[in-house]
Amino acid sequence: MSDPNTVLEYATQRSTKIKDAITAAQRRLALAQSDSALQEAKVMTATKQFGDLEKTAAGIRRNLSAIPTPADGETLLAALAQTIIQSRAKQAEIVTAQTALIEAQAKAGSAQSDLAASSAELPGADAALKKADPAGTQRAAWDMALGGRPWST
Repeated sequence: MSDPNTVLEYATQRSTKIKDAITAAQRRLALAQSDSALQEAKVMTATKQFGDLEKTAAGIRRNLSAIPTPADGETLLAALAQTIIQSRAKQAEIVTAQTALIEAQAKAGSAQSDLAASSAELPGADAALKKADPAGTQRAAWDMALGGRPWST
């Protein structure tokens, strides 16, 4: 956009700029909310899977307590080790998903703030545009009158 030359052009550009900012903030808010929902689902899924792995580990530990000889427990110990490794990996996945969720929520909050600020500015800009329209017409009439003799020179 070029620099405005009249009050009407300025008011129009300001109103358009605020409306564009509102549209952009609404778009960012929608994206952030969908990303937040996705990350929340990831956290829930990973947490459930972690709980299942912990139940599996508890079952293996119960079976280990009931073995008659230490040699009978080697396969159970290997299964327990694998389950523990998987549960630690799942904990890392939960932390990563929680971090992404917090980031998405922060983006949503920022977009919501931008939307509120732009929405608060819009009525003032629209009111200024409504005032600038008749004032611009009056100024154009004055310019036309002043463009003729004797004021043209």
